[in-house]
Amino acid sequence: MLLSCANEKTPISDVKKIEAGVQKKGEVKSELFCLSEFSTYINDYFEARLNKEQLEKFWNCTAKSIAVFKRYAKPNEKGLYPADHVRNFLVAYFWPKEIFNDELLAELMYLKKVLFGGDRDTFSPQDFTLIEKFLENDLKFLTVSLVDDIGTLTSGIINERKAGISEESVNQAIFKFRSVMREFGFVFARHGQPYPFQNIQKLLLGLKPLLVKENDENSIFSRIENFVPIIQETKVLLVGPDRSKILASEWGEFFVLIANAYSVWLRSENFIAGKDFTEGSALSQFHILFDEALTYVQAGISKRLVQVYTYEEAQKWLAAMDKLFKLPLDLNLSILNQYWPWLVDKIFAVDSDDSIVQGLTPKKVAYIQERFTFWYKTQVRINQTWGADFNPKDPRLWNLQRVFENLKMNISFDNIGRIKIPNESHYYDRTSLSYLNLESVAVDLLIRAYANENKRRQETSRLSLSEAETMFSDLHLLLVHFNFIDVEDANFYRRFYRDTSLFLPQSNGDEWVDFDEAVSFLHYVFSGYENSEQMKKQGLDNCLLLITKEKYYKNKCFKEHFSENLNLFTGHLSLLSSYLNKLKSENPQNYEVIIDNLILTVSPQAQEKAYFSSGELLKFHILLQYMETYIFRFDLNGDGSMGPVEVALFLDKYMAPIAMLLGHTDDGFENFIRSFFTYIIKYHKSPLDTGDHGSSLRFHLWSKLQGKWQFKAERLDLSYVLKILGGL
Repeated sequence: MLLSCANEKTPISDVKKIEAGVQKKGEVKSELFCLSEFSTYINDYFEARLNKEQLEKFWNCTAKSIAVFKRYAKPNEKGLYPADHVRNFLVAYFWPKEIFNDELLAELMYLKKVLFGGDRDTFSPQDFTLIEKFLENDLKFLTVSLVDDIGTLTSGIINERKAGISEESVNQAIFKFRSVMREFGFVFARHGQPYPFQNIQKLLLGLKPLLVKENDENSIFSRIENFVPIIQETKVLLVGPDRSKILASEWGEFFVLIANAYSVWLRSENFIAGKDFTEGSALSQFHILFDEALTYVQAGISKRLVQVYTYEEAQKWLAAMDKLFKLPLDLNLSILNQYWPWLVDKIFAVDSDDSIVQGLTPKKVAYIQERFTFWYKTQVRINQTWGADFNPKDPRLWNLQRVFENLKMNISFDNIGRIKIPNESHYYDRTSLSYLNLESVAVDLLIRAYANENKRRQETSRLSLSEAETMFSDLHLLLVHFNFIDVEDANFYRRFYRDTSLFLPQSNGDEWVDFDEAVSFLHYVFSGYENSEQMKKQGLDNCLLLITKEKYYKNKCFKEHFSENLNLFTGHLSLLSSYLNKLKSENPQNYEVIIDNLILTVSPQAQEKAYFSSGELLKFHILLQYMETYIFRFDLNGDGSMGPVEVALFLDKYMAPIAMLLGHTDDGFENFIRSFFTYIIKYHKSPLDTGDHGSSLRFHLWSKLQGKWQFKAERLDLSYVLKILGGL
């Protein structure tokens, strides 16, 4: 308290000069060295440069400063010491006066009242006695208790990340820190005083100049004004409902909350930030962090009179988070506010009366925890099997294996998570299985949320087209944010159904989007994402075009870059890579046609604009995989093409999704669909194209000659199929 008082105009009594300045080398320290070197000692403590003996001497000296003050200063006629006299004493001999203004003095006196009682204008002899005991006993005990762990506790937050920091040392330090903070809460609770958050905010802002080093805009203390709002909102969620102040009965629990919040930060900065959270220390610490956080949230909501955490409360908490931290995945606050209700009441709704309650409830938190635990245990098993003989019948991995069991095609993955079709051995590496684990959990949650029938929800089996439409309507804003679709695109659900029904190894051609199809689709998306990232790393940014701060890629430059690195970007697709390399050398014109068709499939306006977006870049690489899958699956004689018989077999199985894309059912419409599909392969045009004046007659004649159809569809022809079906 005394160490922070300064800058008062009121004169003080003439006192003997106290030699307490910074000592020169070789001189004996003054009796109050701790005051003049206060900042140095505090910094040394947090930077783990003090031992137990030095710390004890520091606090003994600080407590002694009160006795020295009383020796030189005189009380007023009531036997009390005005606050401004104490501040003048410090300013005159120890501290810079420009920091300790009237506002800071007022807040320090408010804190004095909370901790020691009394009034807010003066110090009584009893106050000084309590403060001495607080400095010499409480603060000394609490700081000395942490002296061996303080280097770990400040690692990566206040100080540089500690090299070689271990999980064991962090867990031990956090355990000790929680214990100390609980004791600190008891100290604050002694006099039964509440503490308004607005006063805490004023005090922290007043102390900010003492805590922030010069020109240090990145330290934890440089954002100190943003601490209180998030502490305030978290307190409301986990401790008690009063938003304006900390009640006397809440001090112990409140300080444990601070310790827990700090431990989340500590674990994140040292083990999770910027690392793969699916393995090693990052995985185990992420599990501890997330599991503890959910446990605290569940306990906090459970003790409320009305056991629900409302949307309005969540919005305030998210707004506080937005000011203090960078939000994940570059999400903005408006998107988070929109999707919080969606997550809570749609994705994490459970099959009970609790599901109709709007807001987060204990049952919903338990459901989140259950799903998270399932993912974590599966991930642990994945890490255990990595590098060993893989057992596809392992019951702990059944949810992943059902996606790729009993396929006629072997699917493998390269070391960056891209699909490989075909492959001689059915080998899964840790990276690809980790992707599958995340994808399976995501699809499981979405089917449970959007399936209208209880049986399908419980079995997490499949969604209908109308259910998929509802789902993607809800996801529209998020897909736009990640540049996966355009703002005006309302038909993604149709392309999703087309892709999952026609172009994946698991595609079965029925009217449903099955679990296996959806998981495989996500893996194709991640595989395409990894390939597009490879392009960027290899110099695609040279093709960058910024339009209103959005990133686009120039068509011509992109095509040149893709061609120069063709083997790298298609190396995981062996048949397609061989085919494109052959075209490139023997028929460059057709090679250009394939690339143009794929670009037009993802962006029909690409030729007019001469550029396309990051989202369209991703879709381009997903389409490459479709071409590989499609031909390989239906090329029955292995010659790299599909003839009339093979196409007929394909259409026998996949009539329904093509009919859907054309706006019909397959009943009584089979001949038209067969003619339509094969016409595209043969003539590389849509029979529905009104701009081609001869197409109607040509299509009519083609449909009458089914027994005489002759063609040999290669990947070039498939690029036209994708282009035309993509526009339906």
